[in-house]
Amino acid sequence: MPTDHPDGPAADAARPRHFHPRIAAICALVALIVVLVAALVASSLSSKNRKADTSANHGTVLGLTPGSAPSGNITGGTLPAAGLLMLDGRLTDLKALTKGSPTVVNFFSETCTPCILEMPALQKLADATHGKLKVVGIDVQDSLVDTKAFVRKTGVSYAIARDPQALILSGFGVSNIPTTLAISADGRIVAHNFGQFDRGALGPWVAKNLKVAS
Repeated sequence: MPTDHPDGPAADAARPRHFHPRIAAICALVALIVVLVAALVASSLSSKNRKADTSANHGTVLGLTPGSAPSGNITGGTLPAAGLLMLDGRLTDLKALTKGSPTVVNFFSETCTPCILEMPALQKLADATHGKLKVVGIDVQDSLVDTKAFVRKTGVSYAIARDPQALILSGFGVSNIPTTLAISADGRIVAHNFGQFDRGALGPWVAKNLKVAS
């Protein structure tokens, strides 16, 4: 015998509910707005973190291009006062890193293939001239995380500092990496080299300009 469905509140609650298409569209729009706002907040936080990494050096970020033509002559110049960051977070500068010893300073980036290719020669120079010459690498525009990973990957053991905003090269009017400076014990820039050294050329260049044999 068929049973009639009861009417009333209980019956209404038991019946499936169908949302009006307009209500469903509004709900979907609200959900989309929430997702977009969350994405914007995440992007803002990420940007703030990147800015914090370069806050010690204020200036204009250069678009350095490996192998591009140099736009400045820096031999005979004085060491700039722009701050550098060591990998442990200490603030220093070129004067402190080169004080009291002839020094080879090499500007590089982890994305620069010529920079990577000449690093073994720089490490060999550092090993052969230990106690007579300093070798200092300055990473340009890379994050601290990337610099540390790069140092581990290449295995270099000479001193590495960071110039996140490329202030030193921009101060010289130089826009290419690698760039290498020969700095005398009294703090004078006696020679510079734009681009990667030819095979076997680094040692003679150092001997000629800094009078240190390797």
